[in-house]
Amino acid sequence: MPAIAVCNVTQNYGAPGDLRRVMALENISFTVERGEFVTLLGPSGCGKSTLLNVIGGLVEPSQGTVLIDDSPVTKPMPEHMAYVFQESTLFPWYTVEENFALLFRYRGVPRPEWKSRTTEALAAVGMQAFAAHYPKQLSV
Repeated sequence: MPAIAVCNVTQNYGAPGDLRRVMALENISFTVERGEFVTLLGPSGCGKSTLLNVIGGLVEPSQGTVLIDDSPVTKPMPEHMAYVFQESTLFPWYTVEENFALLFRYRGVPRPEWKSRTTEALAAVGMQAFAAHYPKQLSV
């Protein structure tokens, strides 16, 4: 059983018939064996990040499936894999608090606990005053 199996993954952005529709990935399939080291190479805009986002469970593919340890990926699976971003990756459309709360969402923490735990964590690093700010409002 491979550690990762990508099976016929296609990823489209935009509605069918939309002239701005983009096919980021088309019918991608491969496996990664346990202990194997794999590199994705290609020019900017060819779909490398999109593929990693699909494998990481951050984006649901338009078609196809991804399996991690023979389990379908339908959301991030931190108990099976880690995802290290190439750059700072706060979602610009979320506030600091909303970005931080994603951790609890993907870890299965009950929603009523998100606010208090996020507030506590932001306070621990001196960021509580910036909870309602968007990433572009923070220094780089």
